Amino acid sequence: MGIKVNPNYENFYYDLACIKAILNDKESAINYLEKFLQLNKNSLSRSDIERESSFKNILNNKKFKSLLKKYFN
Repeated sequence: MGIKVNPNYENFYYDLACIKAILNDKESAINYLEKFLQLNKNSLSRSDIERESSFKNILNNKKFKSLLKKYFN
């Protein structure tokens, strides 16, 4: 419901990325994380994201690493 009310509120996307990663839905987690970064990449650093315990299932995923490289070089 939150995204329908305010689709540009980036924290929804970060929270969904965390939930999807915990559920091992890697593709969705990465897609939601990218949406979050598109809206506000400056709110977190690369190391913040890499330290997020929710992302432990996707830390070694090629798409995840590529996404971080794309936004943080």
